[in-house]
Amino acid sequence: MSESTKSKPRIKILTEWLQILLGLIVFAYGVHLTIIANIGLGPWDCLGMGISYHTPLNFGLSMTLVSVCLLIVDLLMKEKIGYGTIIDALATGNLTQFFNSFDPLPQASHMASGIIMMLIGVTLMAIGQFIYMRNAHGCGPRDSFLTGLGKRLNQLPIGVVQAIILAVVLFFGWILGGKVGIGTLINVIGTAVMMQIVFKLLHFDPRTVSHRSVIPVSKTLFTRHFHGTDRGAFGSGGIHRIDDYLQDRYAGIPSVKKEMRLPVTNAPNTLISGHGVEKNCSVSAVARIVFFWKMQGVIETEDTLQEIYQKAEARAFRYGYNAKRGLRAVKIDDLSRDLLQSYGYQSECRGIYGWDFKKDMQPELDAGRPVILNIAGGYYHNHSLVVTGYKICESEKNGKDLILLNTADGWRALPRFIDLRAFNREFPFFGISSVNTIKIIT
Repeated sequence: MSESTKSKPRIKILTEWLQILLGLIVFAYGVHLTIIANIGLGPWDCLGMGISYHTPLNFGLSMTLVSVCLLIVDLLMKEKIGYGTIIDALATGNLTQFFNSFDPLPQASHMASGIIMMLIGVTLMAIGQFIYMRNAHGCGPRDSFLTGLGKRLNQLPIGVVQAIILAVVLFFGWILGGKVGIGTLINVIGTAVMMQIVFKLLHFDPRTVSHRSVIPVSKTLFTRHFHGTDRGAFGSGGIHRIDDYLQDRYAGIPSVKKEMRLPVTNAPNTLISGHGVEKNCSVSAVARIVFFWKMQGVIETEDTLQEIYQKAEARAFRYGYNAKRGLRAVKIDDLSRDLLQSYGYQSECRGIYGWDFKKDMQPELDAGRPVILNIAGGYYHNHSLVVTGYKICESEKNGKDLILLNTADGWRALPRFIDLRAFNREFPFFGISSVNTIKIIT
């Protein structure tokens, strides 16, 4: 695979971002025209203008503040956030302010010219939305807010929810001094009508657009699929043919300095629990380690792996576990301690954030104790797995060791590896990880 072929998806995404920015420029100029129409502001613009009258912020920064606040609310409502949503939140208000500051067109001085300018403005806004939306990088913060609120007020038609939002926004904008007039009504009605006309003329149906959130786009931008990894794997995880992976990613197969693996079962989580695809990875990981202790003769029990899991799951509910959200990583220590105590054993369980392989993980594995790795993002997004061993390979290029973690990931019946070097590089984009160690006190 040539380097140019590898980079094409990234070039496509960057091109789409430029088109989004172009759409937002067109949209912002349309908003600017509705402002200098001087016959009343749209609800959101009225709020932004009102805020600017009472703070040191100009109109553009006021609108950016409103958009960022909506973006935070969208995240709290767990709406799909794309890079387009973020670009919209940060750029639109400031682009509008730029046109407000430098556009040579004067404010309309007559009602007729104001209405014409308002209609041209809402038309440009519709065209800008078309350019923005067709690239499928997420709805704008306001649309995401409407969608999220509509889900929670599902007894009301979405049009009614939209009307309530606009009424509340307009009220606070008016209270703060934003201008309300006939243009406000034209803006609200005209925006919807012109959007429908423009979309129909351009044969565009926004309902058919499948927006992409930040995570899958980040996968394309910052990681790629390598030979020797599972179908759908990307970046550092899902490695099963190590030599193929190393050859593809590092153009060579370094010698192995040290390796070890503990005989932890690779039985998939679905087999352990019998619960299908529920989010039981943390509970399964704890059960997997306790079963390992049994097979090593460290603890005495006649329970099978499935029976150990059932006991673990029954106790997990005490710590906030449910099948939809799973068990939070910060509660794994409590569950591990509780489960081992039910078998009559005291334990020392630690959760480590900001962990280091040589300091926190390797000593545990060398002592014969598997560890749990909780991963916030990337290929193993929001997943807990058991690290059962490692391979330390010597790198000829820079002298730094290449470390491959041997894992029972709970997804497959055969072990998989994680490239720790690549894993650490990915985490500025994919979040944090933590390690849980379990030691039985004898």
